[in-house]
Amino acid sequence: MRIAFISPGSFPVPVQYGGGSVETAITNIAGRLPAHWNVTVLGKRFPGLKDKETRNRVTYIRLEDTSQRSYLHSCIRYLKKFPHDIVQVENRPAFVPLLKKRLPCPVLLGMHSLLFLNPLALGGRKPQDCLNSADLILTNSHYLRSLLLSRYRTSTPVRPVHLGVDTGDYISRWSEKGKRIRCRLRSRFVVTGRTVILFAGRLIPIKGVHLLLESIIKAVKQDPRILCMVAGGSRYGSNRETRYVRKLKQMARSIHPHVRFTGTIHPTKMPRYYALADLVVTPSIGPEALGLVNLEAMASGQPVISTAIGGIRETVKTGVNGILIKPSRLKHELTDAILHLSANSALRERLGRNGRLLAERSFSWDHTARQYARFYYRIHSSSKGRT
Repeated sequence: MRIAFISPGSFPVPVQYGGGSVETAITNIAGRLPAHWNVTVLGKRFPGLKDKETRNRVTYIRLEDTSQRSYLHSCIRYLKKFPHDIVQVENRPAFVPLLKKRLPCPVLLGMHSLLFLNPLALGGRKPQDCLNSADLILTNSHYLRSLLLSRYRTSTPVRPVHLGVDTGDYISRWSEKGKRIRCRLRSRFVVTGRTVILFAGRLIPIKGVHLLLESIIKAVKQDPRILCMVAGGSRYGSNRETRYVRKLKQMARSIHPHVRFTGTIHPTKMPRYYALADLVVTPSIGPEALGLVNLEAMASGQPVISTAIGGIRETVKTGVNGILIKPSRLKHELTDAILHLSANSALRERLGRNGRLLAERSFSWDHTARQYARFYYRIHSSSKGRT
């Protein structure tokens, strides 16, 4: 079968330093589809990257990118010249109607958020027209599926498929290999004897980093071993100091020895930060469609303290692999949750081991790719039956 993914074009594919979650998903799913399939990923040109290359059996084609319109037309020209059995557009619903009009094959839409169903992104098109043009819509969580269907009426089937994590790159801290890596890293980062609380993600208000720092300021008064590591920048791949980042650093000055800002971390180096941590906190105050950071923490054998909001509730379960707190209760309960897990190593181990098992069973990229492949088989068989 010949499958083509159309990336949004915001960042390079395969995922590079500073890439986003959509590019991460494309890279990991495309490379895990059946080996005998012909898989192509279309993206925009970026400096330092060839116009065509093959990695992990996937062909990457980089096209003209003077505008979104020119990029879309470049994709159409390529796909008309080199026909595919299925085309999947990632997170750009505005592309679907023209693709469906110009190409004879089924066109699927992968949705990672509803951001690009706003009037500006759609360029005057109606959301329903874009959604109805697709043969199938795949969302990254049950939450996003429900949200989409509650806001827009569409005749197109909408199916949730959770994204995943590389359980080979992210090693459980409780495995023998994980213990050796952890010991070495904690010595290198000079955190031996400390209880490391890790935040990983963009430093923007909706991620709730300010609430985490407020809680750390309170928590260190009761447990001076606590060290909060804040890994990330204001944007993917950017360490630009926004007003919010300056606010966070100002907050941390009063407890300087207990907070470290790492800046943006290269994706290949993120597993080591999970390995040296004792627990991961993701106190989002706005809906997350899913939350890849929580999956990475789970694969690393780390317990997670997060918010009972959006798709996070599909991955983190209180008493199973972490603690969920209602958004309205974060200010009141986050400090206690951090202190509770910091003081209880046996509980951290139980929750962390459970998280690893969940990641292996339900949230690996291999699992995600198998579900995608099943949908592709069905769509392809159905389309052949109509011709």
